[in-house]
Amino acid sequence: MLACGGEAVLAPPAPADACVGPERWEQIAGVPAEAPRLGAASVWDGERLLLVGGEILDESGEYQPALQAAGYEPATGRWFLFQGEGAPWPRFFSGAAWVASRLVVLGGYKDGKDTAPFGAFYDFATDRWTTMATEGYPLASTPGANALVSLGDRVLLVGSRCEDQCVQVGGLFDPLANQWTPITESGAPEARAFCSAVWTGSELFVWGGAREKDWVTIASGGAYDLHADRWSPTSLDGAPEARAGHGAVWIGSRMLVWGGSPAAAQGGYGLATGGLYDPATDTWSPTTTAGAPEARILPKLLWTGRHVIVAGGRAEGALGAAIYDPEADRWLPTSGDGAPLAIYSDYPHAAWDGCRVSLWGVYCVAPCEEDQPERYRYEAWAYYPPPEVRAAADAAQAAKPLP
Repeated sequence: MLACGGEAVLAPPAPADACVGPERWEQIAGVPAEAPRLGAASVWDGERLLLVGGEILDESGEYQPALQAAGYEPATGRWFLFQGEGAPWPRFFSGAAWVASRLVVLGGYKDGKDTAPFGAFYDFATDRWTTMATEGYPLASTPGANALVSLGDRVLLVGSRCEDQCVQVGGLFDPLANQWTPITESGAPEARAFCSAVWTGSELFVWGGAREKDWVTIASGGAYDLHADRWSPTSLDGAPEARAGHGAVWIGSRMLVWGGSPAAAQGGYGLATGGLYDPATDTWSPTTTAGAPEARILPKLLWTGRHVIVAGGRAEGALGAAIYDPEADRWLPTSGDGAPLAIYSDYPHAAWDGCRVSLWGVYCVAPCEEDQPERYRYEAWAYYPPPEVRAAADAAQAAKPLP
């Protein structure tokens, strides 16, 4: 289904039997020239990977914020563009969420130093943007500090408010009412940026990141209970090494944390380790390093219902996909044949649709210098995991109780 008012960009349709066959990588054709670029935000709406914002190169070779928006439908292999009436201020490195059948965009930068503090939401049915209410906005200070997750009917925002000191604040946003509701600050974890945020269906887990004052990484976290409006700390015993820019995902009863950088201020690709957090026992257990993929920051962790697929991220070598079995604490062997031949894919956007991973990112041919934009490529790829991984995902989906 194409967005109402969107412009279709046709690519070769995905074959009906695309989900059959061996493990493989395939480059996705037909990426629009107008598609979002570096620093875009993305969401998965259940059928489409939606991309909005980012930076583009102007005629003088300078990066400028944009509000380009595009979507990709893996089932059909088709791209489309959408803009809509009342589009908000162009921005990059914003947050985004899919909630109440609307695309919510919040925060980000409007230039190299100033933030675009408020947001808007887009309704595909009317092809219209609505400016987000500012009353009650919790004033999270920087885009990187924001953890933005969809609860289905509302958006939960957790971030930092920095005045004399930084404190962790948050709020719930209802796009149907265009209204903010504050959440408690009592017991909230230490304020942080570039942390992970995982929603379980009833609780939000915030973990890791770096302090905004000195960019020292953190190995602590907190759990927010939506129904009780209450924060509680997560255990420090056995927690993974402090890190920022890591990946995290909820796998049904536990949270998996993996990858990231141990030194946010210095960058680097130093961590190929992770941990599993069990909230029922408030305990951590390490993930095995045997057979683990190369260290990377900003990886995407995707839950199939049985396995975790690690895709994208920034690393020192060409990137393939990695597959982790949390029940066996085992990394499955994967083939890198046909994977994107690049030094890294930065700020990747990825979605699992039950058949394949659709991955869109910025790829660089070494040396990756910011003043050499011609060395950067913007590409989309599909990764089809081994048949046994797809079969296990199908079985997990079939075993789910009916809503």
